[in-house]
Amino acid sequence: MQELCHDLGALAGVQRQIAPDDLQNAQLRTIYAVLLQHAAQWQDTAFPHILQVVTEPSQEQILTEMALESCDPNPEARRQALHDYVTWIQQRPRAVEKRRVIEQIRSASGEQERDLLHAFQRLRQGEEVGLPGK
Repeated sequence: MQELCHDLGALAGVQRQIAPDDLQNAQLRTIYAVLLQHAAQWQDTAFPHILQVVTEPSQEQILTEMALESCDPNPEARRQALHDYVTWIQQRPRAVEKRRVIEQIRSASGEQERDLLHAFQRLRQGEEVGLPGK
């Protein structure tokens, strides 16, 4: 989030891949939504403008810490860190689904266990699977 606030140019690529609802942390989800809503009004950086838009003191504190924290001087390292974070967010639903299948396997038997093992194998190979109770 810090990189996005400091470099609004990176926001265009990220917003095509990550929606605010993809973020689990409510504060960061709100900050990201504010960035998406107001970035076009700001030039290269969200600071200090975003501090005037957020409404919660906790969000203001998070943003102030981000603004004051130093960034890696290597732009390639920052881009790679942002890419890794986006990838992690995108892969999180599959990891949750894997854990859910493992829990179901532990309590299954017979044909159901075999079906769940096949589903788990497909998840390991990167395929989406539909499971009952999702």
